[in-house]
Amino acid sequence: MNHYEALLGAERPVHDQDAFSAKHPPMPREKRAKLFAPFDALTGYNEALDEQEVVYQERAELGEAKRQELDEKLQSLWRLYQERKRGGKWAFDPPVVTVTYFEEAPEQDECGLYRTLTGAVAKLDLAHRFLLLQVGERAVRIRLREICEYSGDELCDSV
Repeated sequence: MNHYEALLGAERPVHDQDAFSAKHPPMPREKRAKLFAPFDALTGYNEALDEQEVVYQERAELGEAKRQELDEKLQSLWRLYQERKRGGKWAFDPPVVTVTYFEEAPEQDECGLYRTLTGAVAKLDLAHRFLLLQVGERAVRIRLREICEYSGDELCDSV
C-alpha cells in the first residue's frame, strides 16, 4: 500500500481544543461539497461539442401524392408572391411560412439533416428554383427540390 492509498481511507484529523481548531472550526458538510463542485472553465465548450455530434440520416423519397401536394402549395405561394409583388405589398407584408427541408451533409452522398425553419418569404425564384427565407436577421436560401413540407396560413387557405 502506497502513501496515497493510506490517505484515501483515513478519517479527518481531529483537533481537540488547540489553537488550530479554535481558529479553523470544521466546515459543515454542505459547504464542503461546494468546494468540490464541477467547474466549467470553458463556458459553452460542452454545448459546442454537442452541436458537433450530428447524426445524419438518409434522404427520404417522397411519394407521388406528397410531390403533388408540395407542387400545389408552391403554386399557391407563387400566385401570392406575384399578386403582392404587383401590388407593391410584398416588401411590407410577406407571408410567413414554415418549411422543412433536407440539408445535405458535407462530403456525404444522400445523407444530411432535416431542418425546419419559420420565416418570412423574401424571394421565390422559380427560374433558379430556390426560396429565400428571412429568419430573424439572416436570410436562408433553400433549393425547392430539397423542400419536403410547407405550411403557413396563406398556403392552408388557398390549397
